[in-house]
Amino acid sequence: MLYLLFVITVITIGTFLFGYHMGALNAPQADICCLTSIPIGAKAFYDLPLCIPMSTTEFAVVTSIFTIGGLFGSLAASKPAQEYGRKGAMLWSTIGAILGPILMASASSMPMLAAGRLVAGFSSGMSVVLTPLFISEIAPKELRGSLGCLTQLSIVFGTLVSQLLGLRLSKSPYWRIILGLAAFLGLIQLVLLFFVIESPNWLVNHKNDVKQAKHTLRKLRGHDNIEAELTEMGVSAGQVLDEEERALLGSENDNASPSSTQEAPASTRSFLFDPKYHQVLKATFILLVGQQFLGATAMVFFSTSIMASSFPSQAASISVYIGIVNLVVTAIASQLIDRTGRKFLLNLSVTGMALSTAGLSVSLFLHWPTISAVCCVVFIAAFAVGAGPIPFLMVSELSPSEVAGIAQSLGLAGNWLGAFLVGTFFPTFKDLLGSWVFLIFTAAALAGLIGLRAYVPETKDKSIEEVWETRRERIE
Repeated sequence: MLYLLFVITVITIGTFLFGYHMGALNAPQADICCLTSIPIGAKAFYDLPLCIPMSTTEFAVVTSIFTIGGLFGSLAASKPAQEYGRKGAMLWSTIGAILGPILMASASSMPMLAAGRLVAGFSSGMSVVLTPLFISEIAPKELRGSLGCLTQLSIVFGTLVSQLLGLRLSKSPYWRIILGLAAFLGLIQLVLLFFVIESPNWLVNHKNDVKQAKHTLRKLRGHDNIEAELTEMGVSAGQVLDEEERALLGSENDNASPSSTQEAPASTRSFLFDPKYHQVLKATFILLVGQQFLGATAMVFFSTSIMASSFPSQAASISVYIGIVNLVVTAIASQLIDRTGRKFLLNLSVTGMALSTAGLSVSLFLHWPTISAVCCVVFIAAFAVGAGPIPFLMVSELSPSEVAGIAQSLGLAGNWLGAFLVGTFFPTFKDLLGSWVFLIFTAAALAGLIGLRAYVPETKDKSIEEVWETRRERIE
């Protein structure tokens, strides 16, 4: 189990960096944009400007262009994940994880800063596809839910770390340290990935390398009792046997083709248009695309500016407290998910988000600062208990192995597109609608509850076949 924890720690560095970049520009926004006075005696790093003049619109573009990079990274992740493996694709993603922060930290203009965000976003987009897929394929069945939540937990932790650094390093020129530190973490992941095994599921289903799959599975589990897991991957009974047993029984060659029941990887076109995948497609859309329109991205990107009207001198600190709540509740959710089921937590989560955004609109309009802060905390807690961690996990649980990578890739591409739309247009709508802008998220949450009930089945303790069979019986 120690080696399993090591592997999961290494592969979640990429999703940690995703969360880190999501929150990195929040606290230092005014200092980066030259909207605050430069501290007396401040010295530039290597003759780089102390700040980069930008309007609110330009800064919103720089912030949200990260999601455009993520969109293309998510779309690009599926093919290398199939051809080079989960580990192989992650090695490629670390290149952007290193180069993007270097560009941002050394930026002398708005286009250069935006280019760095775009590259970092591309790397993060790949990571958010590959990490939950990798975890779902190496996690023991009894820990699949808890370990699956580590994707979101690492994202939340990354956001919190960048916000904590923002409290101390947001002033000129130290905001460059916040942006550049991520390159060091990307380098660490690159080095440690060489000590990580490949997914045994990928070795069986894409390389037909049963011998190596058995070796990696034994290393992950720390014992030899792996027959049942190999059978679930589609390995025939003869292939599961060790060499000595096969010699005695005259079994097939160890690297024979997998069981005839194993399906070949499907194409993106098949996933989109083949009727047998339509239920998976609908559920993926509701879980991953719908997540973005609940308002969490707006809260992460702009929590400091949202709170500034109510708590001018404490807005950045409140954003950190919100991040701590997010981390703690996400950790609690990871322990509950295998006990209560996915659907219960999702319904509880989305209901809480609908009520808190409605309350935030009213409290901001009536200038009730304490109630506004409480609504923000309740909103993040509600997101963390379900809508944050569960969609990443459920998509992999709902998807047959031949379309698992495609479902994650397309679903997260839609998720990134939603994040871009929210990140780009939220400041404009906030200026137009004032506090009532949050009612848009209330309406989206109510629509999400209807979609969850209609199209998303429970997956707790069920195989993919059992999930959809139960669903068909309930509809009939």
